[in-house]
Amino acid sequence: MSATIALVHVEAGLGPLVIARRLQAELASSGHCSSVISLRELIPAWLHNRLLDRYRSDCQRQQDNLSLWFRQPWRFRLLYRLLSVLHWPTPKARQALSQVSVAVATSYLAAFFLLHLRSRLGLRYRVVGVLGDYCTSPGWRIEVDALITAQRLNNATLDWLGARNVPLLPLGIPLEHTPATPRPSPGHLLVCGGGWGLGSAYDCLEPALAHPAVTRVTALCGDNPGLLETLAQRHAQAVQSGRLQLHTTQSGLTPLYAQAWAIITKPGGLTLSEAAQNGCPLLLAPPITEHERCNAAHFLDNDAALDVTSPEQLNQALDSLPSRGVHLSRNARALIATNATQTISTYLLSMEKRSDVDH
Repeated sequence: MSATIALVHVEAGLGPLVIARRLQAELASSGHCSSVISLRELIPAWLHNRLLDRYRSDCQRQQDNLSLWFRQPWRFRLLYRLLSVLHWPTPKARQALSQVSVAVATSYLAAFFLLHLRSRLGLRYRVVGVLGDYCTSPGWRIEVDALITAQRLNNATLDWLGARNVPLLPLGIPLEHTPATPRPSPGHLLVCGGGWGLGSAYDCLEPALAHPAVTRVTALCGDNPGLLETLAQRHAQAVQSGRLQLHTTQSGLTPLYAQAWAIITKPGGLTLSEAAQNGCPLLLAPPITEHERCNAAHFLDNDAALDVTSPEQLNQALDSLPSRGVHLSRNARALIATNATQTISTYLLSMEKRSDVDH
């Protein structure tokens, strides 16, 4: 049976792909077949390289080239006009989307190209955006058929979409179903720089290991073997003593979140949500991009995380964890929708049924 729901992601961190796969698994549990498609499969290689392949290297160099785009929405308008002229459908795109009735975009670039391909190819699928962050980039100023957000927050882009009657659905960020988990181990810190192993969270290792309350640190290096090697050399004594454990990409982080006393992380939307779901207090390292800055501000403003962007702040945060950890976790959990994956999947299936009637 051909999949009638397509889940389209970009290769910008692991978040968009993880969200697509979670929705696919939830749809499968309802007996529905869906397909996960990378935007790389839908647009020419040269165009993907210009738009996305350089993003990772920029992040590795701590270069933030997106902030101007967030603050100046006219840049996206010009980009989309240019892409409308430059982009022509490929045979592979037609094949991938010809049977689709609902296309889910986990990024604004995926949403733009899905709308563009729908028009150029004369297809009739609906385009639904799903956010993986707690802010809405001006890149989403495109008239999708619906946009699913983490929460309904005051945001100029959401106002823009609302004025054009785009349905805005605050259903949450898709999360895994979390079983009963063990109690956290006091003094055990988790350190994470996202699926790519990026950012300044790893700079916190030395002061964290030196803090008297910290007994053990687990650092997740993502799919960044160079980082793992560097950290192993830099902290060889802590690794040999067992106080520091280094890991590459992990398929399921729930046990690690559940066992950790707290997590030091750059503020990616998915990591924040997963830690909140598992009751793991959040200590936020410096963000890399504008959407991460917005994520951090949202959690800090709601007293759901602590800022550890300096060694002094990290020491203060670790000192306060015994008294504030439960309070932080409770506030963070209030910012997420624990049943978002199921709710979003139910909505997608209802939209697919409406598309069958329309067709």
